[in-house]
Parts: sequence; structure tokens; C-alpha cells
Amino acid sequence: MALLLLCCAGLLLILGLQSATALNLYQDIFMTLSARPLAMGGSGAALEGPASVFYNPAGLASIRSLSLMHNHSGRHFPGSHAGRGNEMDQLDGDTQAVVVPLPLATYAHGFTFSGEMGYDYRNHPRPGDVFDYPGEEITAQLGYPHEHYDGREDYDAIALNLGLPCAFGYSNRRSIGRFSPPSDFEGRQREGWLYSADEAKLAENRCNQCHDCGFAESYDLAGRQSGAWKPKLRGGEWDAVVRRMAAKPDAFLNTYLAQRINAFLTKSTADPAKWLQQDLYQDRNSLPWLRMGEGQQWGLQARVWPGLTYGRSELKLDYDWTVLALPGQGIPEGYTNLNGLKVDGELGTVMAEGFPTLSSRLKTKRSGWAFRPVGWLTLSADELRESYIFREDKGLGLLHEGKQDRQSSHLGGELALGQLGRFRWGSYDGRPTVGGALNLLGLWVNYSEVQDLLPSIVGAGKDYADVHVYGVEL
Repeated sequence: MALLLLCCAGLLLILGLQSATALNLYQDIFMTLSARPLAMGGSGAALEGPASVFYNPAGLASIRSLSLMHNHSGRHFPGSHAGRGNEMDQLDGDTQAVVVPLPLATYAHGFTFSGEMGYDYRNHPRPGDVFDYPGEEITAQLGYPHEHYDGREDYDAIALNLGLPCAFGYSNRRSIGRFSPPSDFEGRQREGWLYSADEAKLAENRCNQCHDCGFAESYDLAGRQSGAWKPKLRGGEWDAVVRRMAAKPDAFLNTYLAQRINAFLTKSTADPAKWLQQDLYQDRNSLPWLRMGEGQQWGLQARVWPGLTYGRSELKLDYDWTVLALPGQGIPEGYTNLNGLKVDGELGTVMAEGFPTLSSRLKTKRSGWAFRPVGWLTLSADELRESYIFREDKGLGLLHEGKQDRQSSHLGGELALGQLGRFRWGSYDGRPTVGGALNLLGLWVNYSEVQDLLPSIVGAGKDYADVHVYGVEL
């Protein structure tokens, strides 16, 4: 049966079957960006090596000498330098590992440095900007979000086999990350943003002070809050009303604020049914947040037949999310009864009490096989199941849509070219992967490339979407 599974895996690799996935807020990809397993389609449950600290800690047990690993996800968008200042890499997922053998076990510390996990596209030019550096006109058309995610992770793992044909591993994982959304209103308009909770609050506060149209009835505030929304004024009918309001001496509206209010009322009432479906406060990309997590992972590897290894690992990671905004800053009043949280954290963030907090749990189950029919060939296949569970129903819609279960397949192969190098290939849930390694006097230099993986992490974009990871192992 296991041999049949690996043969099917090889056939799928040849056929290159495609399947789509979009993890975005629910993804856990950053810490699996290690060059060797990534080149093999993201499979690692039954493989051995320093990258096992992130995939399956049991794979560390066979390492009986000091080992070091460094990976760097490199490449910049065109036009991302001079004129607007340097940005972070196209994607930062720089994972490191230090593996130390102990008398009866193997210890490993896996981590990312602060600022080396995330992305930063805030200084990308936009369509309509004045381009002052070659290549910026290309970057402006890519469609990547003008936002920033920055974080770091730490793993402490222990593994042992006690001379048995099976190995066991356990690790503790700690995580912290911060998301910063685009901040300028005009930029959001140019990117086609449909709405913002800030614009809703501005319109409601200012229009309620004016009795020219009877805003509460014309906008149907009561119906908007109950979900049975039937505004009397629709779309462009608000233009003349806002103009009259702005002309009043006590309105204190400049042209800029009047334009914002008019744009919001026009868009929101043009199609009330569509607006209700999207939910005014579900603009998750407009809210900054901080996420802190801690959890455990266990794993095992067992040699079930000469040349055939089975691996399995399970992770449970609990997250605390803190929304870095208060009622009146894009948060509806109904969220004020969530517990406040004070954090003086590694990312230089100091927050006062009162920010809305949410909690969630990530559970992953990774199982797979590695088959070595001959010494120079390795075939591997993983199945990954991810479950995202959210504990407070009241918090759903603020950042999260709800529970999600995802499944992906990861298939790969490695061809040894003696002691000189390795050639690797695979399928990352339908995305072709390729890579290799070169032995430079005992220092292994690795490279991997995954086609079209970046949009699954960032949630947007279509060009320059391949992920490239370079690494070294000693």
C-alpha cells in the first residue's frame, strides 16, 4: 500500500495536477520556507535534516553532529529602490536552525530574526503616481496590497530514537506578528476599496448634525443596524444633499471631508443588498492588529520497511489577537465589552487597556512517506490538514470569517548526484517546484523555487508571484 502511494505520488508529479488555495489570514506558510523541503513540494513529514524543526521534530533524531541552517527568501519587485527608499524583500521568510546533539537526544532551536518574517509594500507606487525611478511603472500595476506584516517565531525542539527503528520529537513554538494596513484614503480609493469603517463613522457623525434631509430616515439607520436596510436616497441622489450640507456655515466641512462623505454614501446605498452581504465592519484589511501565539508540536518517524519511512506530526497553536483600534477608529461600539489586553512586546508595541481582543486556535496534522528505492533517489509525499477555530462568536466579522478547514498535498523528489549536489522537484499543492543543492567543501548551498505561491500568502497580486528561497546547511 505504501509503495502504491509513492507510485501514485510520482505519477501526480509527472501530470502536474493543479489545485487552488488562498490562505491569507489563515495561512501558516512562513515557517515552512526552507529550501530543501520547499523544493520537494513542501513535503517534510518523513524527511530528516535541520528543517525538521519546522515540519516534524522527530526528523531531528538522526542528526548526531552540530548542524546549522539558514534560509533567505530573496528577490525584489522592480522599481522598489531609490526614490521611495528600500523596502523589505518581496517576501521575508528567513528561517534559521541550530541543531545540537546530546548524549541521549538531539536539541534544536528554530527561529526567525525580528523583521525577517513578513512583507512590506507600503512604499510601492500606485497607478497615477509620478514615477521617479525605472521600473516603478511596472510595480504600480502589480496589484499587491500597500500594507505591512512583520513578525518572528521561535521553536525549541527535542528528539530521540533510543536505538529503535522509530523516532519521537516534541517542540514548543512561540509567535508574534503585527499587521499594518494602508493608511491613506486616496490610495485606498485608487486601489478600488469599496468602503472603510472610518468613512462610515465620519458620515454618521456629521450627517446626524444636519437636518436638511432627515439623515436617520433617509439613510435608514435603524434598518442598517437591524439588517433590513432600505435607504430612501440611493447612489447619486446624495450628491445634492451633501452639497447643501457643506454650504451651511455651521457644518464645518471642507471640500475633502465632503468628498469623503459623498463617496461613502453614494457607494454604500447604490446596492444596499450587496453592502449588507459584505457587512460594513468586515473590512479586515483596514484594521491593524497584533497577534501573539504559543503552542506545541509532536512528531514521530518510523521505518516500516527497508527504504520506506512514515512520518506524522501534529501542532496545536493558540493565538491572542489584539485589534489596534478603538470604537470610533473603525470598531463598532458592540466590541467594547471584549477584554482589554496590555502588551509591552518584542515589536516595540506598548498598548493601553481597552483594545478589542480575540482568540483562535490553529491545529495542523501533517502525515507522509519517504521512499528510497535506491541510495541516490528519494520520493516523498505529505498530506497537510489545517483547522482554524475561533472561540468568540462576537469577534467573527471583525477580523475572521469563521472556522476554516483546509487540506493540501505536497509531493517531491530528490536525485543525488554523488557528493557534488542534489536535484529536487515537486508539486506544492499543484504548484510546480524545483531546486537543487551544491556541496562546497561540506557546505551545502540550497535553492528552491515555487510557482505562484506569493499570492496565497499575501492575498493579492498576480505578477512576480513565484517564491524563491536560498539556503545553506553545515
